[in-house]
Amino acid sequence: MTGKEELHAISPQDLFTFGAQGAAYIRPVVHEKGTLYSVHSADGWQLGVFDDPDLAFAAVHQSGMELVNVH
Repeated sequence: MTGKEELHAISPQDLFTFGAQGAAYIRPVVHEKGTLYSVHSADGWQLGVFDDPDLAFAAVHQSGMELVNVH
């Protein structure tokens, strides 16, 4: 298994256990009212939903969490 494959094999719970408790990511969610922005902790738990991406970013920042890219 390559390093990249090993990283993809890590479950959200494993990531949380490895010390990513302070990490969060934002993902767009299509809703009947338009696009919303959902904030999630490293283990995938939804922390909040915002109608403006700037508010989602501000919420992550104010909570003291680190925003990470997930793709």
